[in-house]
Amino acid sequence: MADVHTRHCCVLHGCKYGDNDCHVANGKVPQDCACESCGDEGINTLEELKFEQLSSVIRIKSTDKKFMSDLIDFLDSYKEIPDSTIVTIGGD
Repeated sequence: MADVHTRHCCVLHGCKYGDNDCHVANGKVPQDCACESCGDEGINTLEELKFEQLSSVIRIKSTDKKFMSDLIDFLDSYKEIPDSTIVTIGGD
């Protein structure tokens, strides 16, 4: 559903029009592209925006010791997966 909000508002920077019920700023509808404020900050694609959102959550939550401990455990668990468990689709 493309509209003025999906083209100009941002889940990170908010509603360009100051609408408290903006469906993009509230995360209910995905935005079509990075907003003007994103571009000013060097965020040029939706992938870069997603990375920035995740980074923001980690920065905010980094003061929460349990969150950081759980995050480290989660990331460390990927190191423990043996290569033999990795399946190649279409491989021999």
